[in-house]
Amino acid sequence: MAKTVVKKLDEKEPARTFENQDLQVVDAQTPDEFLLRGWGHRVKHRLTEAEADFQRVLQAEPKNVTAQFGIAQVYMEQGSKDEAIKAFNQAAKLLDDGALSADPVRSSMLRRAALGHAVHLKTGAWDLENIGNALPKAE
Repeated sequence: MAKTVVKKLDEKEPARTFENQDLQVVDAQTPDEFLLRGWGHRVKHRLTEAEADFQRVLQAEPKNVTAQFGIAQVYMEQGSKDEAIKAFNQAAKLLDDGALSADPVRSSMLRRAALGHAVHLKTGAWDLENIGNALPKAE
């Protein structure tokens, strides 16, 4: 089976490798490769493996908002509601602190999605008008 590597869209995006339309990075070495492999595991519902790969990325790059959002989704799918809310809020905070500032549209959409998921997990409703309810209370 031949592998096809799709070139990077920009320096912040990992190259994507497809083999029979299955996202694969067999021997991940770099944070970008772990990130790519984590998303591949998540798509295939291999949540334990996805969580481990996203954690590897976050250990190397604590401000990697894409890995933070990925691990939040994994926690949500695993039923770890409190962990998912915390992770989605952390993704929103990273975005508020300038993660993806070079792409304001993507940043805004990802922030809204992260807070929307947090609201949904807290209230059971997709109430995007009250996204502030998902934010942790300031002390």
